[in-house]
Amino acid sequence: MTFPTIFLLTILLFLIPTSYCGTLTQIAKIGERVEVLTFETGPLTKDDKYTFNFSGPNRGFFTDDKTKKRLLGSNLQIKENGLIITKVTKNDAGWYQRGATAFTLIVE
Repeated sequence: MTFPTIFLLTILLFLIPTSYCGTLTQIAKIGERVEVLTFETGPLTKDDKYTFNFSGPNRGFFTDDKTKKRLLGSNLQIKENGLIITKVTKNDAGWYQRGATAFTLIVE
């Protein structure tokens, strides 16, 4: 192999895996069960507006980051490494993030 070919393969080897690192997308239908799994620690946020609480008085609920009020959501369950949405609704669509892992949920 020539030097330019080796150089190009080396660049691709390092760029392709990092461009997809930590980003997941799932399409779900209304009523389906979805697991928002992350292997990170720290807060789980939705659309940079809401934070899911894994502990404390609001455990198992999202709270609004501005008002700190609990949002309704009886379809949520805590899992060791994330969250389970037992019956997806249109309101569940959005972008979830925990640490460096991002998850986009599209609801049809």
